[in-house]
Amino acid sequence: MSTLKTKRALFLDRDGVINVDHGYVGTRARFEWIAGARDAIAQATALGWRVFVVTNQSGVARGYYAEADVQALHHWMVTEIAASGGRIDDIRYCPYHPEGTVAAYRRVSDWRKPAPGMIHDLLRVWQIDPAHALLIGDQARDLQAAAAAGIRAARFPGGNLALFLHPYLSETDVTMELKDRIQAKLPPLPQHLGIEITEATQDRVCAEVTVRPDLSIETNTLHGGAIMAIADTLGAVATIVNLPKGQWTATLESKTNFLGAAPTGSRVTFECLPLHKGRRTMIWQTNMRNAAGKLLAQVTQTQMVLGEAKPAE
Repeated sequence: MSTLKTKRALFLDRDGVINVDHGYVGTRARFEWIAGARDAIAQATALGWRVFVVTNQSGVARGYYAEADVQALHHWMVTEIAASGGRIDDIRYCPYHPEGTVAAYRRVSDWRKPAPGMIHDLLRVWQIDPAHALLIGDQARDLQAAAAAGIRAARFPGGNLALFLHPYLSETDVTMELKDRIQAKLPPLPQHLGIEITEATQDRVCAEVTVRPDLSIETNTLHGGAIMAIADTLGAVATIVNLPKGQWTATLESKTNFLGAAPTGSRVTFECLPLHKGRRTMIWQTNMRNAAGKLLAQVTQTQMVLGEAKPAE
């Protein structure tokens, strides 16, 4: 029997997510909170999430500050969060870098993102189920580390962290169960495309896909037809989530703008958002991004609503 706990876990990168990334921040004098960071952690704590910090701190290896400075800064940060009503349950940092100037820290480490060592260690120590974990980072290496550890991730584009995190933190066991049910019932084509549903609510459906060779064209990039098929799937899923019993949907129209390429072997994310939700049609816009958050394609599709809603029992 599995001993993994179902408590949800939030993994936060530090520089660029919790504090403004001024470059090698190792002291309180250079530490500036990201807008909404303390509120976001307080919200996560109130909703029952474990909160962890995973951060590369190569400033130690480069001689800019000592490990003791990092630990002191983190102790102060935890205290400040607690004063705001939140809790950081645990922190992992990596002081190593292969090009460090301090000999004791000059090495490759599987804790340094994009390697998943810090995440793996926290999952093990706290007995967290990866299916109930989410990482928020601002760099491609953060998302790559999450993917290697088998947990969900989202790129923070800047702004107010509390506002950005709200839809993720508000996920309930019901919405997570819905996501899992949708994943289990995907038809053969979406399954072949490797669509992994990561979020399914009435206002947003997200998925991730690994670009396999059999989905690629001669230039070793994701086939445009695959992109359209993935977006079509997400638009249909988003519509179905909004429909009452007795109704179903079919794609009426789809338009795709290709803005960049997704190389074979890369990981891409899809986010489907509503432009219009009516009784007979729903219009969705699906954005495809790479691990760095760059927009690669945008698909707008119209879904026709079919059938008649059955009265509630």
